[in-house]
Amino acid sequence: MSPAHLGGLPDLDYVEFARCLFEESNDAFIIVDPDFETVLDVNATTLRLTQRRKQELAPSSIADLLSSDEQDGLAKVVAAFQKTGLFHSREGFSLATREDGPLQVNISVSRIHTSQRVLGLIVARDITARKRAEEANLRLQDELAHIARLAAIGETVAEISHEINQPLSAVANYAAASREKLNGDDPLAELDSVRKWVDHISSAAILAGSLCHRLSSFVKKTDGQLEAHDIKDIVTEIIDIARWDAKRAKAKLSFEADAAEMRALVNRVEIQQVVLNLIKNACESLAATDQTDKVVKIRATVQNDCVTVAVEDSGPGFGEADVERLFTPFVTTKQSGLGMGLAICRSIIKKHGGSIDAANRSPTGARLQFTLPRAATA
Repeated sequence: MSPAHLGGLPDLDYVEFARCLFEESNDAFIIVDPDFETVLDVNATTLRLTQRRKQELAPSSIADLLSSDEQDGLAKVVAAFQKTGLFHSREGFSLATREDGPLQVNISVSRIHTSQRVLGLIVARDITARKRAEEANLRLQDELAHIARLAAIGETVAEISHEINQPLSAVANYAAASREKLNGDDPLAELDSVRKWVDHISSAAILAGSLCHRLSSFVKKTDGQLEAHDIKDIVTEIIDIARWDAKRAKAKLSFEADAAEMRALVNRVEIQQVVLNLIKNACESLAATDQTDKVVKIRATVQNDCVTVAVEDSGPGFGEADVERLFTPFVTTKQSGLGMGLAICRSIIKKHGGSIDAANRSPTGARLQFTLPRAATA
């Protein structure tokens, strides 16, 4: 190939240029045999990143740098390169080092055609710092989401106390009545009544326990694991908590769902947090109005390979300028609040591979909805 084909610089020594690129690059350059199995040469960056001497790596097996699983991954990258003939790259590799543990790298592969032979080229770019920053960002998002869940429960603590106090009061009342009957003149004659009251005590205790369990599950920190869950079940569970917001706003809360299966790969608590936040936004919008017919409707639908959950209200809707900014951190349309609720919702849904949006309804009201990919069926 003539210099003109390489950029039109006839006075440039391209062999020297290639040597400088190889030696001075901040990426690890690893020259291998055409089968990508044997390391033949490495540059200074490879030695620095792996904390090895050149005689340790050249020549050596690629297994000294990549585990067997990652060699399989490398083979897939090479196969993709051979199929297209284009420079091909992929993240998710770990480069072995002497002391500091594996480095996370992006690997690209190509082939070098010289006048004498064909060689393979692996270029590894260190992305460890970026990956650690991404992991730290995810941990921060999880902490913010946990704080938001605690805040959501804190806002309804009076309603929660009342809701739990009702079955506990029933337990106390039925227990006192049962004791009075059993301490009477003819306790055996009262056994049928006492049995009935004991059943009421059991039901009330189970109800109180169920409420406490759901609250505990909602506010605890999650492990971030995604599992296949029925979205209808997730929404149904969180509605019991959301009803307290609806009561405060004097709004009617309803839920409709398609009959089709709605399993999605999700973190159950995080999706419940999103649903609760959307319902709370709808209830807060209605609470600020003088409407007599206040409605919050939740719909779960299936279309193609996606599940959509929409929360609609009969309130005044969003200002046109607000719709585009609703999911921006620290932007809020409320008199109080930090404007982080919907931003956290967007972060959660994005992490699940979905999307979330807002729109005004006609003739009045607002809709907040998110869409998630359905889980693959066996």
